[in-house]
Amino acid sequence: MPSPFRSLALCAAALITASLTVPLSIRAEVALRADGDEYLFLLKGRGNVFWKVVRQGIEETAKSGGIHATVLHTDDDQTPEAQLNMCLAAIPRHPKVIVMGAHTRTVGIECFKQAAAAGIKVADIDGNVTVEDAKREGLHLSFSVGSDNSAIGKQAAEYLAKSTNVTTATRVLVIKGLPGSIVSEQRANGFLELVKTSMPQAVIVGIPAGNWDRMKAMNTAIDFMQREPKLDVIFSVSDVMTMGVVEGVKVAGKTGRVRVLSVDGIADARAAVLDGRMDANIAQLPYLMGKRAVELALKAGVESIVDVNEFTPTPLLTKETLSKHEDSNLSYLR
Repeated sequence: MPSPFRSLALCAAALITASLTVPLSIRAEVALRADGDEYLFLLKGRGNVFWKVVRQGIEETAKSGGIHATVLHTDDDQTPEAQLNMCLAAIPRHPKVIVMGAHTRTVGIECFKQAAAAGIKVADIDGNVTVEDAKREGLHLSFSVGSDNSAIGKQAAEYLAKSTNVTTATRVLVIKGLPGSIVSEQRANGFLELVKTSMPQAVIVGIPAGNWDRMKAMNTAIDFMQREPKLDVIFSVSDVMTMGVVEGVKVAGKTGRVRVLSVDGIADARAAVLDGRMDANIAQLPYLMGKRAVELALKAGVESIVDVNEFTPTPLLTKETLSKHEDSNLSYLR
């Protein structure tokens, strides 16, 4: 069955040929490198702190290793079609490897199909298209590097189960990211799975989508706190959204009463954990993720690695662990 993005891809390719699809700023950046030794990294929203740190890890590792790396971002986290267009625009330059942090699995698969057909090696960063996802589509990734997102959700639920006296009155809200994002689904489902088995008395009051948007997540949190005055816990699957949740809890006058759990470990979230506005955070290590993506991409460009699947650590951040700083993995926090 043809991909849902097949028609879009064909149309986009024609528009790109006419230099109409990709904004001028992106076309200028894409044109910077075209000598056959390029390693191309296609990431999500340029304003997202998580992806800024991934980029830092990529660029610093590439610079120290003398690797020819180009990093491109979409303008935000809600424009999957723009990311596909960027991929299609880059294919004629034939980079050695395209590493993509895809907005959605569908976009990632379509990009990888087009690139692989042109003889370009492809790889995933952040787990939006897994090795198994690619195999089901008849593709082989050089590698996938990122967090085990299902395990992240379970870590959050495990922390909650161990740190609270769960009763039949315990009410929990789960805020997901962009619909269609496998990362969001895996984190939410991992959390819900463990809540069901370890905290069967807890009540899930809702599982709305926050679309990776801070303001939307804040308004969602406020709305649910009004509807559920006895809400106890909010688990948000990304710090970008959770910082909005923290503001919403403050506006509602419930800081310290509604426990907030999150994922990513960005600097603002760590500060919120330390001053008590956030209960705990499962940290991803985006700098390490970017670093390993470069190292694996270089290996893929020189050798022929196939279907390598690597998970980066996801340390639990609480006021205690941040204060003690005994976990060596915390050295990768930025």
